[in-house]
Amino acid sequence: MEADQFIRRALKSLGADLSSGSLKYISHAKGSQLFKWDSGSVRWFIKYYFDSGGDLQSRAEGDGLEKLMQVGGLNAPALIGQLEENGKGLLVMDFVEISQSGRSRSMETFGRQLAGMHKNAKAGYFGHEMDNYIGTLDQFNGKMGEWAEFYFYRRLLPQLEMAASGGLLSEELTQKPEQWIHIIHEIYPRERPSLLHGDLWSGNLIADASGTPFVIDPAVYFGHREMDLAMTHLFGGFSSEFYRAYEEEYPLSPGFESRMELSQLYYLLVHVNLFGSSYVPATKGIIQKYFEG
Repeated sequence: MEADQFIRRALKSLGADLSSGSLKYISHAKGSQLFKWDSGSVRWFIKYYFDSGGDLQSRAEGDGLEKLMQVGGLNAPALIGQLEENGKGLLVMDFVEISQSGRSRSMETFGRQLAGMHKNAKAGYFGHEMDNYIGTLDQFNGKMGEWAEFYFYRRLLPQLEMAASGGLLSEELTQKPEQWIHIIHEIYPRERPSLLHGDLWSGNLIADASGTPFVIDPAVYFGHREMDLAMTHLFGGFSSEFYRAYEEEYPLSPGFESRMELSQLYYLLVHVNLFGSSYVPATKGIIQKYFEG
């Protein structure tokens, strides 16, 4: 009931005719719910962040969607409006009629689009103007000049500390920053920071029936582009057409496969802290491979 009332206030503020439209629940994720508003002439996605701090999450997601479209040149559901109230947040976005066959046809196009963003949307620092979220967890984006330091202090260390405080990983892992930074520095190729989606698993790419790709649920920052590519290999993966098109537009440095798991470590640590011990063995395996071998 609370969600329904909040959504209807947002719709009214955008001029929607509440007497002629319907609101349909679609799905939920940790801390949020997704709805569809359909009035015949207008169809919108409505994403409602109901946990405390939902206002900050919705603001960060709106910023990320606009950054990917305006700076990165990707397609995303256009942002229609936002509402923040009592620590909760809501986004109203253009509705995309999701097509699985369209998604299959979108792979080559999206590979070229992502490569183009990574190649052309560059910055002189690693980070972002504002902190945001990875899932429901804080993602810290304070700007730094070197990837190794940024990856350790802004990505790995906060997740390692959280996992240690929850008894899921050893506190000893947080006590040798110089060693971790040295190894990270030696492994990654030197590249200027690229604008990243930041959470590019297979579920965060959708497409319409024409095969036009759209990205959703971003966690944007300027970082090493191999982070986005490594994430595409987790939890379902993308098609060979996607990787072929990406490589044609902006080839990765040799040896990507040998260091891919190091980039995936951040995302697995996030899953440890969001979902618990089932992700610990894979996480420990990567830590042992790169830092304890």
